[in-house]
Amino acid sequence: GDNAMAGAVNIILKKGREKLFLKGSSTAGSSSLLSSAVSASGQSGPFSYFLLGSAYGTDGYRQNNTLRMKDLFGSFTATVSDRLSLALKAAHHEDHYGMPGPLLWQDLSAGLVSRTASKEPFNNGRTEDSFVDVEGEYRIIDGIRATMGGSARQRNTSSWFQGNYSGVNWSTQTEGKSYTYGLTPKILIEKPLLGLPNTFVTGFDYYRYPTQFTTESRFFGSLSTSFADITKTNQGFYANNKVSLVPNLLFDAGYRIEEVSYDTKY
Repeated sequence: GDNAMAGAVNIILKKGREKLFLKGSSTAGSSSLLSSAVSASGQSGPFSYFLLGSAYGTDGYRQNNTLRMKDLFGSFTATVSDRLSLALKAAHHEDHYGMPGPLLWQDLSAGLVSRTASKEPFNNGRTEDSFVDVEGEYRIIDGIRATMGGSARQRNTSSWFQGNYSGVNWSTQTEGKSYTYGLTPKILIEKPLLGLPNTFVTGFDYYRYPTQFTTESRFFGSLSTSFADITKTNQGFYANNKVSLVPNLLFDAGYRIEEVSYDTKY
């Protein structure tokens, strides 16, 4: 999605089929690794569902290298009529992890520290992330469909760093909250153009991202606090057309224009 650092992945989820299907798995390994997951999927008339719960934990190879994660996810679809269908996705994620920090090569070479040691045994971070995504699709006439999607997400993060500089203790604590609200209406037309197979889609994307960060630092006995409140707004319009000129030859043309604005307080 938006703000992807190294690319974006589009995930199309499986839908529940026919009778209830349960699946479970568990994996154990060194460093107290334990990973478990259980899922349930099925279909009852016009209603289908997929549920997933998982947990992952490890103490890690080094000191203060623990990682604990929990996830809950649900996907539901309902065919209300021969024209209208609804879909809902929701999830919650939690994690807590230690940050062992770097070791100096000269200390390792001299045997002053082991490879599994940590000079920062108290540094840690936490994340809580929840989202809900709803979409309705309506078939206006054969070959023309309209969809309206809406989404909301809240992500809370926190981190704690503590150390010692020339015999003086210092610490930094950061708390962050970010929200995402989105509306994504679009129209899909699958009708021949001049007798040629043709697909046309157009839509509008609106996203709003309020984000807040607070940082408290203590150094040489003094306390400093910084606060950032940034709201990013995206508005984009797009249109795309695909037409088969001859068998095995597809002509694809598209256009997109997007406006991004920031409101920053620091």
